[in-house]
Amino acid sequence: MFVAPYIRTTKDKKVTNIISTLFTNFSKSGNPNGTEAFPSSLKFEFNWEPINSKQILSQKCLLIKSEPKIEERKKETERLLAPSKHFSAIHNWMTIAKEDEYNEFSIRTKAMEPSGTR
Repeated sequence: MFVAPYIRTTKDKKVTNIISTLFTNFSKSGNPNGTEAFPSSLKFEFNWEPINSKQILSQKCLLIKSEPKIEERKKETERLLAPSKHFSAIHNWMTIAKEDEYNEFSIRTKAMEPSGTR
């Protein structure tokens, strides 16, 4: 099932060091890049900036690999917004449906569940 022993490559060790440093910097200073008070033990070619509420559709994410870089991601966030429209529609229907309509829908839905799931 598993291949043993797993031999870590130089790139594996570098990625481990990068992740450990970013988490340590964030734990010490609240900034993964480090600060003047808590300088980073590694120097990065990027500045990992905090996200703000105006960046919902366009986020700058850190691609963590042996040579990490900041990438702008749009498709992933757009993909996440589509389901929220459906949840919103379901919520709206549930709140405006009459009680007997909702109860009937609930009974039909429960009847469709495979046995043993509840």
